[in-house]
Amino acid sequence: MTLRRALKTIWVGEVISIAVMELAMNVVDYYAGGMTAGSVFSLQFWFGMVVALPAGFLAALPVNYIMIKKNIKKCH
Repeated sequence: MTLRRALKTIWVGEVISIAVMELAMNVVDYYAGGMTAGSVFSLQFWFGMVVALPAGFLAALPVNYIMIKKNIKKCH
């Protein structure tokens, strides 16, 4: 694989997956109230994180699965 094709593969594979994950995490964190917490020492902040992290993982899972199946992304 050429360097240019490798960079394109990495860019497409990672950017799409990370964008979906971040979008899901931010939406869930917003509605869970974590974004409005005043400090990282607030329980509201940590509740938002506890809810948002699995949501981001679950949202990106089918995207990664499809990209691996279509040979766009490699599984290590």
